[in-house]
Amino acid sequence: MKNILFLVSVIAISANTINAQVNVRDSATSAWHFKIDMSTYVPGADLAERYGAIFGIGMSIQKKTKANWLFGAEGTFFFGNSVKNTIGIYGSQLTNQGFFIGRNGEYATIEFLARGFYTGGFIGKIFPVLNHNQSSGLFVKIGGGFVQNQIYTRNPGETYPQFLGEYGKGYDRLHSGFALNQQIGYLHSGNRRTINYAISLECIQGFTQNRRVYNWDTRAVDNQQKTDLYFGLKLSWFLPVYNKNEQKFFYY
Repeated sequence: MKNILFLVSVIAISANTINAQVNVRDSATSAWHFKIDMSTYVPGADLAERYGAIFGIGMSIQKKTKANWLFGAEGTFFFGNSVKNTIGIYGSQLTNQGFFIGRNGEYATIEFLARGFYTGGFIGKIFPVLNHNQSSGLFVKIGGGFVQNQIYTRNPGETYPQFLGEYGKGYDRLHSGFALNQQIGYLHSGNRRTINYAISLECIQGFTQNRRVYNWDTRAVDNQQKTDLYFGLKLSWFLPVYNKNEQKFFYY
C-alpha cells in the first residue's frame, strides 16, 4: 500500500510540474485524461426484467486534442443487490417457509447480486458552451464495445452446493454481447489543474445472449437475443497530463 501511495504521489507531482507550465485558461490544449468514474443506472428492456438499480465504478483514459476531439477507452464494473424473479428461478429449491437447506442440515444464507461489466472505445467532441476556458464545455461521445451481466450467488461458507461450480452456472443467467454507448454531459478542466471533473448522462445498449447451454430451472435452452439497456448518470474525476511540446509559461 505504501508503494502504491508513493507511486500515485510521484505521478501527481510530475503531472503538476508539467501542468504548471501549460496555460489552459487562454487556449485549448492537447492532453491525456486519466479518469476514475462512478455511475448509477436504471435498467431498461430485457435487463429490467432481471435486475433493479445497478451501480458502476470504472476507469478510462482519453486523449483530448487541441481541436477538443476526444478519443479513448473505458471500462466499468457493474454491481447491485436487486435481482428480480428469484422465486421463479430458485423456487423449486426452497422449503415451504422460503428457506434453502444447506448440506449441514441448517438454513443456508444465500444472497443474489447483480454483477457485470462494460468495456469499449469511444470518440467524442467538446463544444465550448457554458465554459470557463477553451478546454471545457459540453461534450458528446459515441462508442461501442462488449457488455456482460449475470446473477452472482453469494453463499458464505459454501454450505449450499447446488450453486457451486458447473451446476451453479445453470442459474446465473450469464448474458453478454456487443454494445453501443452514448454520453452527453459537461467537462470541467480547471485553470489551475486542481479541479477536473465530468458529469454526463449515459446510455448503453447491449445486444446479448444467454451464454449457458441450459437453464436448470426452466429445463430448456434460452437462445433468444436480448436487448439490455442501461440508463445512467456518470460522475468522473480526471488527472490531466499535458504534452511537453505545448508548454507555455505564464504568471497567476
